[in-house]
This record gives sequence, structure tokens and C-alpha cells, in this order.
Amino acid sequence: MSELGGSEVGDVAAGDATDRCGGAGGADGRRREVAWHLACDAQAASIARRRVASTLDDWAVVLAPARRHDLALAVSELVTNAVMHTATSTIAVTLRHTVTNRHGRVAIEVHDDDTDGEVAIVDPALAPGRLGGQGLRVVDQVADRWGSRPTEAGKTVWLEVDTTTTC
Repeated sequence: MSELGGSEVGDVAAGDATDRCGGAGGADGRRREVAWHLACDAQAASIARRRVASTLDDWAVVLAPARRHDLALAVSELVTNAVMHTATSTIAVTLRHTVTNRHGRVAIEVHDDDTDGEVAIVDPALAPGRLGGQGLRVVDQVADRWGSRPTEAGKTVWLEVDTTTTC
């Protein structure tokens, strides 16, 4: 547990969170991974943003400031969607950085217990005057790739952002 407090339920090390050149990231790559469980409440998005930003700093992931801001916004949108649109009590956030052949990728997964696997971008023309509902449109603009997949215990919505780095 960290000093961020609030709605954190706990940390789960989903990997060893250390460099592993020649390891799981590929023949000459590295992979770092960490996961957090957050209570599904109003503080969850803020905590997720701070944890992602802090971890990317700790891992020295090279991202332009605007790209880093966009990534924080996207993770906030994914967590907010889980808080607003599901009845889950805990949200799992996984952050992964993989480097292969000098190209990196940051992946973020947000898992909730909602078994309704429907995840779609809201068309503003179909909901004129609607406040909100544009979170996935933001994710679509920010992420290089994104999607969702059903799991045995709910669904995972994920995004990926490419980085350039060296091992």
C-alpha cells in the first residue's frame, strides 16, 4: 500500500517490475508490469492517474509531456467508466511497459466485474445534449490501439501507446 491512500484496496505485483533484458519483452527486450486494486469510488480515477504517472517516472519511460498527459487522461476515462457504469466493488488496473527492438509499448488494462461486455463509443448525434459519454472517444483519440474483452469474471478494457526507447 502506498501513501496515496483514499480508495486503494491494495497492490498486486503482476510481474517483478524490474528490467529483464532478454526476458519476456522479446529476444532483446524487457517487460515491466504492476497491478493495483482500487475501490470503485470517486477517488479511483485520480489514484489510477497518479499511480500510472508515478510508475512511468520510476521506470524512466520516455514519453513527450503531451503524450504523458493524454495517457493520464485515457486511464482516467477507463477507470471513470468502470466507476460510473458498473456495479463492481473493486477495479483492477494493470500497467505494463514492454520494449523490443528499441520500440516500446505502454499497455493499461482496467478490469471490472461487470459481465455486460458492451463497450462502445457514444455517437453524439444519437444523444444530443447528453453530458458525458465521450470517454471512449477520448481513449480512441489518445491510444494507438484499444479494445475490450470479456473475462470469466467480467470484462477488461485496454489501451496501448507506443514509445521509442532502448534496452
